[in-house]
Amino acid sequence: MNKLIRFGFTLLYTHFAWLYDLVATCVSFGEWKTWGATALQFIPTHGALQPKVLEIAHGPGHLHLTLYKQAYLPVGIDFSSQMGQMAYERLRQHQITPKLARASALHLPFANASFDCLIATFPTEFIAAPQTLSEARRVLTPRGVFIIVPSITLTSTGPWATLIHWLYAITGQKSGQTTPENEATKLVAEQHFAAKLGHYGFDFAAHQVYTQQACVKIWVLSAI
Repeated sequence: MNKLIRFGFTLLYTHFAWLYDLVATCVSFGEWKTWGATALQFIPTHGALQPKVLEIAHGPGHLHLTLYKQAYLPVGIDFSSQMGQMAYERLRQHQITPKLARASALHLPFANASFDCLIATFPTEFIAAPQTLSEARRVLTPRGVFIIVPSITLTSTGPWATLIHWLYAITGQKSGQTTPENEATKLVAEQHFAAKLGHYGFDFAAHQVYTQQACVKIWVLSAI
């Protein structure tokens, strides 16, 4: 079952990328873009200079477009060529010259200390890989931060919400209803992740942001 689910997600990110926005909108009560955008409030500002931001796994480009509109200096990478094309076309429609690359977070094609901020929203397991964390710290400036939106907890109720909770559960996504068991599992995973970050040169802080339909978890990894 896990292999089948992984295969389904792979298709959604690649050959069926054109369905991604529709699926994401349906399973998020229309809040998908809002959940990702919660990361922006944690971007540091250094005086009058706008931070240089690297978005890891930019997907169809919605958050990337928001970064441009808010006058940040964004660069994006994604390993999916289909997602890269979607993001490229979205930015060009807004008369923006995209700065996108097909690349892996395990091997970031950038010089040391190139960015003030890294952002990854709802990434897969690659985000906790030692090579990802090493590369993230390498390309960050000394006061930089790596902002991760790992999961949400739906707070909505009703028949549609029940169905969405069930879909999250059977696909193994990090969401679902707020229960003591679910919260304990998430806390253990968070503590395990945080415990190893000092080795890679990061301090760790966890935050929560509430929207109309969900509680969004946000991790802020500060370079030390």
